[in-house]
Amino acid sequence: MKQRLLNILSTAVLLPALLLAGCDKYLDVKNSSSTIIPNRVSELEAIMDNPAVVALNSIPAQQERISDYSILTPDAFAALSDEERNEYLFNVQPEDLTVSSTWTSAYKKIFSCNVVLDLLPTVKDGLTQRGLQLKGHALYYRGFTHFMLLEHFSMPYNKETADKDPGIPIKKNPAEGDKTVRSTVAGSYKSILEDLDEAVRLLPAREPLLTRPDKLAAHAVLARIYLVRGEYDKARDHASEVLSVTSYVDDYNTRDLGLPLPFNYNMEEIIIPHSGVGPMFSDPRKSLVTPAFYQSYDEDDLRKTGLFTVNAPDNIVFKGSYTGWVSAAMFVGTTVPEMLLIRAECWARGGDADKAMKDLNDLLQHRYKKEHFQLRTASGADDALMQVITERKKELPFRGLRAMDLRRLGNDPRFAVTLERTITVNGQTFTATLRPGSNRYALPIPKTVIDLTGIEQNNLK
Repeated sequence: MKQRLLNILSTAVLLPALLLAGCDKYLDVKNSSSTIIPNRVSELEAIMDNPAVVALNSIPAQQERISDYSILTPDAFAALSDEERNEYLFNVQPEDLTVSSTWTSAYKKIFSCNVVLDLLPTVKDGLTQRGLQLKGHALYYRGFTHFMLLEHFSMPYNKETADKDPGIPIKKNPAEGDKTVRSTVAGSYKSILEDLDEAVRLLPAREPLLTRPDKLAAHAVLARIYLVRGEYDKARDHASEVLSVTSYVDDYNTRDLGLPLPFNYNMEEIIIPHSGVGPMFSDPRKSLVTPAFYQSYDEDDLRKTGLFTVNAPDNIVFKGSYTGWVSAAMFVGTTVPEMLLIRAECWARGGDADKAMKDLNDLLQHRYKKEHFQLRTASGADDALMQVITERKKELPFRGLRAMDLRRLGNDPRFAVTLERTITVNGQTFTATLRPGSNRYALPIPKTVIDLTGIEQNNLK
């Protein structure tokens, strides 16, 4: 059995490049004397649970390059590679390895999901409840990963042009022989939503293993997706599905926020603890938090202590990752606070300021010192919306979500942000500007993929 799983896992790791090139065959296992097709659900579960193949990690997170949370010192910038400098200056090139690694690792995950989905009907217990739950597990990761690729390699969703805008290659068959093509943004979302809707139907209500998705995880991702698409009623409904089961928010008043790493994966407010590697310059060991962002927190806001270490007024470091460690691998999972903020935004956009502020207060009462917290009020729905958007930025830093917000809110003058970075090293000044709607909000398709498949490159101008 061990040899069998090693062969299957090796195949899942080595062949995504062939898949993307439109190869006719991905796995000729029946003609191999050393490879045996799995015949039990437990063996396919091993693929999905292997952190080197699927599991929780390797969720695309390079879009953290687009945020207004962090800055680099001249010494830190000087130590970056040319590719890392390109990321920092919003000038990523198709040849950069950071682009190809993001693309390849994500499609490797999708390929492994497709291997499991392809083999599942052939195993002895594939139609049992356990087998159907595994199908939901694979569909969840395939849908979620396709969505994150869409957020990285396509322009922001626009309902009016989605049926024409270039999306991403959608891969649903590990033995697919058709030439790789880019779906439209609308077509990409159609596949993503189909996968996640079916995952909701198949996954268990609650999953005792932290590393596996359940219905709540699928609803949470759907809430995030519909928020990005501007379909606020659907985003609210999916967030409500989560909150009807759990509305628990960790009370920062009860945590030792003075610890170097006060948070971890075991926090009850976490729905599913994904992590993803962001750009190297966003690693808290290399970057500093912008003083303006740090000062946006009130003195009685416990996040100011829990999320940051202040070494000096101009030397502030992020320490608040829910991964429980400090590295370029950031927490990109879903949480109850995110669902409260999604639903609050949807209530506000629908004109219900009272419900929006109730959800916001249900979060903030656990983030402020109890003796000083006062319930927030709003003068109307627009005021409530402004407060919710402000709190999203403060509650969800360094999770890959700021780029999603900048992308989706770029057409709204109330929330549109122009990002500017200027740094001088050895007498040379580097300046970069990223305006709302810029083509640079989408990463270029890797040159190797363009060369192999001939698919359309993004507009880099």
